Amino acid sequence: MLDVSGDGAHNQGRLPGPVRDIGVGAGVTINGLAVLNEEPELLAHYEAEVIGGPGAFAMNCADYADFADAIRRKLRREILGGTLVA
Repeated sequence: MLDVSGDGAHNQGRLPGPVRDIGVGAGVTINGLAVLNEEPELLAHYEAEVIGGPGAFAMNCADYADFADAIRRKLRREILGGTLVA
């Protein structure tokens, strides 16, 4: 499993979609956590270009202050096998 978090869309280097496809092809599941503070539509980018593989998901948090709680929610979801928990 690979976890990606960030506060912005791709801005340099290789495009995320093809890199994601390489990882998924190798059997890696990629989950994401989008921090919406700078780019309110970032979750849609993560869903379309970043996450992939069996059971992959993307979550968001509103801002940097919410990041620690969001990481805990994301880890609980991963440990419980994709079950959404509050």
